[in-house]
Amino acid sequence: MSVIDFKEDNNLKRIILTASKILSAEGMDATSNILGKAQPSIQQTGYDNWNNGIYLYTIFLTINVDTYVAVKSDLVNHQSLILDTIAQICSVSDDEMISAVRILPSIVDDSPEYNAQVTVVEEPTFWKPGYFKLFLSHLASYKEKTSALKKALEAYGITAFVAHEDIEPTKEWQNEIELGLFTMEALCAILMDGFKESNWTDQEVGVAIGRNVLIVPIRKGMNPYGFIGKYQGFQAENRKVGEVAFGIFQILSSNPKTSSTIILKLSELFLLSNNSVDALQRIRALRSITAMPIERVEVIRNRVTDNDTLKTSKVLNEVNELLKAYGLDEVKKVDFDKTIISEDDDLPF
Repeated sequence: MSVIDFKEDNNLKRIILTASKILSAEGMDATSNILGKAQPSIQQTGYDNWNNGIYLYTIFLTINVDTYVAVKSDLVNHQSLILDTIAQICSVSDDEMISAVRILPSIVDDSPEYNAQVTVVEEPTFWKPGYFKLFLSHLASYKEKTSALKKALEAYGITAFVAHEDIEPTKEWQNEIELGLFTMEALCAILMDGFKESNWTDQEVGVAIGRNVLIVPIRKGMNPYGFIGKYQGFQAENRKVGEVAFGIFQILSSNPKTSSTIILKLSELFLLSNNSVDALQRIRALRSITAMPIERVEVIRNRVTDNDTLKTSKVLNEVNELLKAYGLDEVKKVDFDKTIISEDDDLPF
C-alpha cells in the first residue's frame, strides 16, 4: 500500500472515487451514491502527541440538500463506512492521518444579490481531540461529583464538558456553554432535586432536543420528565462514579444515534495509544461492547501492529480475546516485527 498525499486535491478526488467504487461493489449503494455526488475537501482538525506527534485531518463531503436530507437519519453510519473504506485504500505518513469524515449539506443561494454573512464555528478547545463529545448538564451544587465523573469517562474515549472547570476565567461563560451545546455529540442530564427548576439545565436539555442528539438521563433522585421521559436512563443512586461512567458508556455504545461514532473514536484512540495503561483501558472498553461492526474489528486487527505500545502481553491478550469473539485470527508479537524494504536501501549513505 503506497503512501498518498491525500491533501493534494487531485489525489483526494481519486481516493473518493475509488472508495465509491469499493462501496458499490460491496452493495453499499447509498453510501457510494453520497461519494459520487460529493464535493470533497480536507482540513487539519486535530493533533495527537503519540509517536512524536500526528496531525489529524477531517475529510468534508459537501452534497446537495436533497441528498443530505435523504441520508441524514443514518449520517453517522455513512461517515464511519467511508472512513473505514478510505483506510483500506491508502496509507499515510507517520505524522499524518485521516481521522474523521463529515458529510455536510451545500449552502443554497438562489439570489445573486444576497451576500451571506458566513460565521465559522471553530472546534472549542475544551474538547479533547479524537474523543466522543459529551455535555454534562448538572446543578452547580453537584459540581465536584460531576468533575469526578468527567475524569472517569475518559477511560471510555469520552471527553465531557463541565461548565465550572472547562471555561477559562477570561472567556464569557455563556458563549462557551453555547459552543459546548452546539458541538456536543450527546448530552447527559444529571437529574436531581432542583434540576427542573433551573433555567440553565432545562435550556441545555432543550438545545439537545432541538438538535436531535441523544440525551442520557442519570437518575439521582429524579426520574426523566417531559420530552426526555422517553430516553433510556441510568439509576445512579448508591452507585460509585466508575459504575455511572460505565453505565453511560454502555448506553452511548448501544444507542443507534451514538454507537457508530463512539466505537469509531474509541477504537482510533486505542490504535493511537502512547502508553499501555490507556491502551488497556480502551481495549477493555471495546471488549465490553455487545456488538461491534465486524469491519471495525478488522481495522483494529490490521492496524494494531503499527503501534509497538500495543505489543505488551496484557494489551495483546485483550486484543486477541476481542478478535476471537468475532472469529478473526489472533495477532502474535512476532507480527509487530516488520522489515520495510525501500527502493533507497541500496543507495550509498
